[in-house]
Amino acid sequence: MLYRVWYRNIVSKMPENLVEKGGGPFFSLASLLVRKPKPIPIDIQGLRFPYPVGMPSGWVDDVTKLQTAIRLGVGIPIIKTITRKPRVGNPRPRVIRLSDGLINSLGLPNKGMDWWLQKLERIKSNIPLIASLKGENIGEWQEMIDAFDTKVSLMELNFSCPNTEEGVMDIQESVKIIESIAGLSDKIWIKLSPEYSPSENLQFIKKVRSNIRGVTLINTVPISDERLGNPRKTGGLSGEPIFLTLKQHLRKFRKEFPTFSDLPIFATGGIHPKTAPSILKEFRAVPFMLTSFLMNGPKTYVSAIQEIKSQLDVEEINELLE
Repeated sequence: MLYRVWYRNIVSKMPENLVEKGGGPFFSLASLLVRKPKPIPIDIQGLRFPYPVGMPSGWVDDVTKLQTAIRLGVGIPIIKTITRKPRVGNPRPRVIRLSDGLINSLGLPNKGMDWWLQKLERIKSNIPLIASLKGENIGEWQEMIDAFDTKVSLMELNFSCPNTEEGVMDIQESVKIIESIAGLSDKIWIKLSPEYSPSENLQFIKKVRSNIRGVTLINTVPISDERLGNPRKTGGLSGEPIFLTLKQHLRKFRKEFPTFSDLPIFATGGIHPKTAPSILKEFRAVPFMLTSFLMNGPKTYVSAIQEIKSQLDVEEINELLE
């Protein structure tokens, strides 16, 4: 509650460059004070994670933040989208803070493939590592998948970012990419955009199901806002306003793929600690949170774990994820 007041009255009014630079150190310090609950180990396709709650790609852009996320109780952290070459991202302003969510147009700022490959060589982690990747053409996708295949446990292909020049990946182009990388790795995960309807996204996944391990539903909802600094004035809406859209996708996908083993799903989009258990129970999907964490503070993941523990025991959780 105290963090929420501080966020609303102070953080939300600070220049975004200060928030970007100061957020990592603040949460790193705060993570040293957070007491994590006893682990709730879950197994996903032979990979063991300590808690049934994750952080989607978007915040972990260096090794320190990865370690911070783990200390905060993130059971499944996903490294922020990596591109072949470093990117500085879009011009500011590129984050608009709403009362119940965010609009971001970061444009995938990151240190690039080579930087991360060097870091991953040295990282010692008890948690399986997942990296989000984005290529600009088939050659880059193939190169990056080949390079990261031995460095991480899963690779989430980001076909869904609305904040780059090319925008959200065309479905037909996405099918071509999946076909072109078939056989390169058995660690492929797909992240989908709500720019396409649940039916359209489902048809895409049905075409490529044999070549992927699972899917992340959903990325931010594409939106236009004149306050953004990029020339296209486009960004992605996250937080509670897109929770209904997430559930529409989950409902559609689970009708076709009823169990977790039929299609493993990481669910992200407007989830907060109190709704995390329902995502597990109703949709047999792993709840992921980021905007809720940024708006509600360091105890967000611990709160979600406690909510889940209050409604489900370890055996029930693992049965839902079978």
